[in-house]
Amino acid sequence: QISPRTLRLLLRISSMMDDAYNGNPIRQVYSYGNRYMYQLSDANERVLDEFIVWLSVAPNSLAGYRSHIRSFLHYCETFAIVNLNEINSLFITDYFIKVADQYEGSMNNVQVALRKFMLFLRENGMNKNNLDCILAYKTAPSRRKTYDYICDEDLENILSTPNRKTVMGIRDYAILCLPTYTGARAIDVTNLKINDVYWQKDEIHFVQHKTLVENVLPMNIIVKNALKAYLEVRPPADNPYIFQTLTQPYRKLNDISSVRNVLIKYMKLAEIDKCSWDGKGFHAFRRRMGAKLLDSQADIELISQVLGHSNTEMLKHYLPLSVESMRLCALSLDLIPVGSEVYI
Repeated sequence: QISPRTLRLLLRISSMMDDAYNGNPIRQVYSYGNRYMYQLSDANERVLDEFIVWLSVAPNSLAGYRSHIRSFLHYCETFAIVNLNEINSLFITDYFIKVADQYEGSMNNVQVALRKFMLFLRENGMNKNNLDCILAYKTAPSRRKTYDYICDEDLENILSTPNRKTVMGIRDYAILCLPTYTGARAIDVTNLKINDVYWQKDEIHFVQHKTLVENVLPMNIIVKNALKAYLEVRPPADNPYIFQTLTQPYRKLNDISSVRNVLIKYMKLAEIDKCSWDGKGFHAFRRRMGAKLLDSQADIELISQVLGHSNTEMLKHYLPLSVESMRLCALSLDLIPVGSEVYI
């Protein structure tokens, strides 16, 4: 009888009251329901936690490893494998075949995670089988689909849709302007702080969430005015982040989905068709920035800096979006004899 939004609000209020009644501090974030798709036995949960502690990878990579190994352990439980020493090369091969369609573009990530997990089991005496024969080889290269970027007409319609006479419209317009004119990732938009904006230099300084490397981006007059307009009406939140929720207690937008939902809302209002996996998401702004910079024949180092890439090889993902750049990569037919009956 109530909307999902009202349900979440009531759950949040009840959780706050419960904390207050028990003498606990009121938290910024309350989560509800199951956190993971697959629930594991207590024994496997402990193994998974020990594996995450054992891992020696970047902190931002831990969630991916946890997700892949959780799925694999759940697969083990479906076959009633209690003793992890029962895992052999044939079982792992069957698992790869089962998840190949699900992880069509990232099977290499599945293999790397499983290789590290089996090494962890071997070092801790939980699996003594030699699985190098199945885990040593790389999987076939990922099949990647080339997604397009937001065209000029659609972008104009999206940016003209927010009602900039309301606090929500002013905030959402600023959120949309940032990736449009800077190419910033969605998570970096949500994590942007007031002190990250250098108004006198017309620059934005921030540490990228994905790479943990600082990036400096120019701020044009459109972004500058959009941010100034929002900061004038921004709720008086007790935190340094620019973009806040619209309801009390005011807090930062907490994840990527917050700004992604902003984009989806205005795409619907602008009557732009969108379906799952069509590439019309927040990352389309970055693809647009990469394609436009390539078309302008900007220096490779400059493009990498704007997009926050430490490796210039990442620009290959944006190359198919630039027709002129693809022409430069085309091979000449001068050495191939062409008959007179062939027309170009």
